[in-house]
Amino acid sequence: MFYALATCRIWRSTFGGPIPLIILSSPLVLASTYLTAGGLTILFEPGKPAFGSMTWQMNLRNVFVAHVFETVALLWLLPAQRARKAIKSAGRDITLAGRKVGLTQISRVKAAEHHLEIYMSGKVEIIRERMATFLDQVSPEDGIQTHRSHWVARQTARSLSGSKLTLTDGQEIPVARGRLDDVRAWVNTHSDTKELL
Repeated sequence: MFYALATCRIWRSTFGGPIPLIILSSPLVLASTYLTAGGLTILFEPGKPAFGSMTWQMNLRNVFVAHVFETVALLWLLPAQRARKAIKSAGRDITLAGRKVGLTQISRVKAAEHHLEIYMSGKVEIIRERMATFLDQVSPEDGIQTHRSHWVARQTARSLSGSKLTLTDGQEIPVARGRLDDVRAWVNTHSDTKELL
């Protein structure tokens, strides 16, 4: 995780865009290849040089095979998993102050003192409840908490610009400085629009 975050930040600051997957994963694949080959040689053939069997063709093949598997996982497995989660959460209800509210109806939630303002299609309901109670019932697939007092549903988020998350209705929600990296990563992986400015 640390490697991926650090590499993505360095790449973005140097080249200004997302890092290609093959460049991100190649050092990890090569390190795994050398550790495995060296370890197995030392374990089963102690008299031979640890990396004597390594060739550039083997390294190239391993990087290529790993990249194919990663691409298949990202293009097929992850969307299939998200679709299953979306179907599963389609009928989910959130229980707030003893009342059930359909999760898909909620576009955003704002905490105000001891109440929650629940924004739903065309109306706002005020319920005496804590934000923590709401957050315990949702996941990153459902939305993200951008600020101590704000949560936004995935289907409502449109774009991130500076420290503001713009919603599909044009509203701008503040993003706390300490949550900015998490919100940016969430927009990249979960938002339906993935628009970063």
